[in-house]
Amino acid sequence: MRLEELASGDQGEDFYPLLVLFSAILCGYPLDKVLPLAAGVKFLFWGNVLHRRAVLGSGSKTRSRLLWGDYCYGVLFYLLAEEELRRCLAPLARVVKAHCEAPFIPSGREFGAAREVLALLGGESCCLPALLAGKKRWEKELYGFGFAFGQAHALLLSKGMTAEAERVLSEARSYLLSLPGGEGREGLERLVESLLLIPAQSKECSEAR
Repeated sequence: MRLEELASGDQGEDFYPLLVLFSAILCGYPLDKVLPLAAGVKFLFWGNVLHRRAVLGSGSKTRSRLLWGDYCYGVLFYLLAEEELRRCLAPLARVVKAHCEAPFIPSGREFGAAREVLALLGGESCCLPALLAGKKRWEKELYGFGFAFGQAHALLLSKGMTAEAERVLSEARSYLLSLPGGEGREGLERLVESLLLIPAQSKECSEAR
């Protein structure tokens, strides 16, 4: 069973690597240096998906999903082993930790856990390029934008466009207004618009994949 087949079907797997790339452009950080971080973020997303499906599912795919999920986390840490990217290890390890704790929380709080994990992933995906580029003045705004982006992603996947989702999307856009214009911010704005194309999925349908 190929990794792509086990992890396919989740809308938004490319959102978070693109958050890394557009944030790097905004901060003037070289794309060739940030590509391993973007790739690592995608492997983190896949690892989360595979572990979640392993917990929810049963049958012959469960073992494969667990093993491939562990592999994805291993690749993440391998990619961030370069000296410049080691500063990203601890923040992204906290995202992994938050996800791995989520399956064991009391029933009824699963959506809240998923929302927290995607919010953390979005925040770090946007903030870490600013950290690497030494643009401390933009770290707070980029983290706030990414955090709201991840929350909106979770809300739209689970509930569709609701008043709460509209509020969070408005919050994300307000953070963007405080950032400098140009190709990087335009890319982040396009990602926000891409969120609106996500149809709501019932919990049963999303967990059955």
